Amino acid sequence: MKIGIPIWNGNVSSVFDFARSLMVIELDDGREAARREVGLEYEDINRRTAELQRVGIDVLICGAVSKPLANTIRARGIEVIPFVTGSINQILDAYLKGQLDRQRFAMPGCWQGARQRNRKRRRRRTGKGKGRRRKFDM
Repeated sequence: MKIGIPIWNGNVSSVFDFARSLMVIELDDGREAARREVGLEYEDINRRTAELQRVGIDVLICGAVSKPLANTIRARGIEVIPFVTGSINQILDAYLKGQLDRQRFAMPGCWQGARQRNRKRRRRRTGKGKGRRRKFDM
């Protein structure tokens, strides 16, 4: 299995669409077997996706990624784990331990748990949640 992580200064690049380097990590039995850096040349959606396929990426762990690019990558059979931030080593370690979904690795404002809590708060404020009261009920 090969994991691709776009990099900038040893960290996950903040926007995959414009990243210039990709860390390719090969796993064997759940452990790192090899690591190499590959240059990314194209920003065009189809060419960028073809670059990932050429390298043999199975999973892309990245920061922000545009919806059209993410959809194209997924359509080609590559799993996309977006909105991740942190150092390459921290992210890889968390992925291997099954802990990448934690708030600690989410880009600011992108943690799924925070989105669910905010959605519930909005429902309460707008009266769309359970136990809804109308202003003029008595």
